[in-house]
Amino acid sequence: MTNIEWAELRVRDLALQERFYQELLDLEVLGGTDHSVELGVDGRTLLRLHADSSAQVSPQARPGLFHLAFLLPDAGRLGGWLARARQRGLHLEGASDHGVSEAIYLSDPEYNGIEVYADRERPRSQEVEMYTRRLDVAALLAKAPAWSGSSGLRLGHIHLRSLHAQDGKEWFDRLGMRLTVRYPGAEFYAADGYHHHFAVNEWGVGPAQPGVWAGLTGYGLSGPFEEAEVRDPWGHRVELSPASVSVG
Repeated sequence: MTNIEWAELRVRDLALQERFYQELLDLEVLGGTDHSVELGVDGRTLLRLHADSSAQVSPQARPGLFHLAFLLPDAGRLGGWLARARQRGLHLEGASDHGVSEAIYLSDPEYNGIEVYADRERPRSQEVEMYTRRLDVAALLAKAPAWSGSSGLRLGHIHLRSLHAQDGKEWFDRLGMRLTVRYPGAEFYAADGYHHHFAVNEWGVGPAQPGVWAGLTGYGLSGPFEEAEVRDPWGHRVELSPASVSVG
């Protein structure tokens, strides 16, 4: 099985971003230095933050990260997380029913998009049908137990921005992923019958700007791969590893 093991962000304010993700998802500090930190759950690193005080921060759409998507084990856990997020006064930007999943959207203090979601049960052999409708938040909250922590949380997918949605096709072919869904201006790719491990959209994206920017710098994938470090079409560092060495 192919899995996204971790993602790496360049951040301008390490202390602020570390505190934000700890409060958002109850992530534990698993390691770090004066200039970096590793955050995760169940002893597994999910997020690596590296400080660069010279990094530029902007809400403007540009090639790179659209959002990191954190997957909870079920809708009950998502509802419990949402109730706690509201109690803590987190600014939520949207809530969508995608058919295959229920999702909540927000951003971190440096404008990195975040999705927190739970999948609906579906056979992996079933054709993927995705849409975007308003999520019934009241129903989600009504069936939610009290938040009991983030055990079982993992990175479900990464959604990228690019000048053209098709820019990743050869890359995802190389990873053994197939196109599962096409929206106007967006394409979704997955392995193993999942709805998507990656998406690429071109919604309002301008050309890359010079300089060092805060945002996604790399990610780790486990699956049917030889051990390797490569670059994706957007310049992100990608660590590939065989699925047998994946934890969890």
